[in-house]
This record gives sequence, structure tokens and C-alpha cells, in this order.
Amino acid sequence: MGEGRVRGWGTNDAHGPLPCPGVPHPSPLPMGEGGRGAYTHGGGEAMGIIKAAVSLANPGKPKLEPVRVQAVVDTGAITLYIPEHVRLQLDLKESERREVTVANGKKEVVPYVGPVKLTCLGRSCYAGALVLGDRVLLGAIAMEDLDLVIEPAKQEVTVNPESPNIPSGIVM
Repeated sequence: MGEGRVRGWGTNDAHGPLPCPGVPHPSPLPMGEGGRGAYTHGGGEAMGIIKAAVSLANPGKPKLEPVRVQAVVDTGAITLYIPEHVRLQLDLKESERREVTVANGKKEVVPYVGPVKLTCLGRSCYAGALVLGDRVLLGAIAMEDLDLVIEPAKQEVTVNPESPNIPSGIVM
């Protein structure tokens, strides 16, 4: 998420808010995303892990029930991450394998699946997902596509107040 998308937080660069050093992440994530489980803002108060209620579905199999979860929201993560059990529930087929560097520095080759229909706060998008970790993690691309922002003071995800009725984007 670019600057201005995470309301009320300083950013270290185009990757989002400054992480709270030394806070372990709940699951192995690509390098640069570890330690982003808690943040500070303003006077340095610790912020908790921000989660959002999301629904994940396989658009190629509409008869399958969507999977509803509390996803960890991480603006430092680029893509959508899902655990293996979610991939199995949605019967998502691997389209390719991708190499990632996890927080402990090790490289892993993981399945890339999709498309996944992602719905949050009445907004939907389609994304590919890396199968990794033990929980769903919502990254910056999906957040941008859904036009959602983080309200740090409330520790919640909300629709962008500049476009409350329909997701919007910038095309250049």
C-alpha cells in the first residue's frame, strides 16, 4: 500500500507502516514481512494484529461453500496467502510453484493457486494465492483491489472513506 492508504501511520517507504521490532509474526512469511504482527503509531503505543472477516471462494466451482475466516491484514505483504486446508476446502488447483524467502531466511518453493474470489466488507476481487502458513493473510494487492484501508486507532479494516459506495482505483 502506498503512502496515504494506511491512515495515521508514518511509512518507511512504499511498503507501508513501520514494523514494531522484535515482534514475531504468527506464521512463516516472505522476507520483509516478519515482525509486522504489531505496530506503533503516534506516541508509540503498541497496536495489535489487525484482522478482517473475509470470504474466500473458488469461482470455478460455485457449488462449493465459501470459506469464511478472520484474515490477518499485513500491508507489508504483497499477495494473498492461504493455508493448505483452505486450498483443499476450495479445491483450488496448483497453477505453478513459486519460490519465497520466509521470515527465518530460508527459501521455500510453494504452490500458487487461483483464482480465488475474495470478499470483504461487501467488496469482491479475484486473486492468485500462495499456499503457505497456518492462516489466511491479506496483502497489499488485495487491499488495493478492494479499496480498503486500515484505521489504526480502531485496529480495523474499513472501506476507503473517499469511495464509500464503490471501490475505486488510480489508473495512470
